[in-house]
Amino acid sequence: MSVTRVTLIAASHTGRTRASGSAETGTTLGGGSTPHPTPAAPHAPPPGAQEGTLMIKGFKDFLMRGNVVDLAVAVVIGTAFAKVVEAFVVIILDLVGKIGGKPDFSSFRPGGVSVGLFLTALLSFVIVAAAVYFMVVVPMNHLAERRKAGIEPEPEAPSEEVILLTEIRDSLRAR
Repeated sequence: MSVTRVTLIAASHTGRTRASGSAETGTTLGGGSTPHPTPAAPHAPPPGAQEGTLMIKGFKDFLMRGNVVDLAVAVVIGTAFAKVVEAFVVIILDLVGKIGGKPDFSSFRPGGVSVGLFLTALLSFVIVAAAVYFMVVVPMNHLAERRKAGIEPEPEAPSEEVILLTEIRDSLRAR
């Protein structure tokens, strides 16, 4: 019966390599022993050095993709839009308070059951949903209909500077 000797190489953050088991005794996972331990090559680059640069390059490529940048812009705009919607909710709740006497229903307890907080949260949700619908969804639907019908205005013609720069670029490419 032949025993296949298995030697695993582990790379630490210092760049040294050693045989799994004990490098000093030369033992391996296969149970045998090696006549010489696996020494680290002092002049060789660490095993993960090129992988590290590839990981950084891959991370940079990931960040520079359009969808990541678009997502970041969406988060910033969404945060700013949330403040606008929150201010709109405060205005509507103040109007409800002027009509009904109080915009905060937290003290409303019919039959001793505390439903006031739920009613306040529900009213706020309905106002936020209406604001998002009328401020975002309806205009986007109208824009989509205009695009579908071909009514969307054509983009402006390029300015004289842009035309001149385009000609210069094209002549430089031709050389």
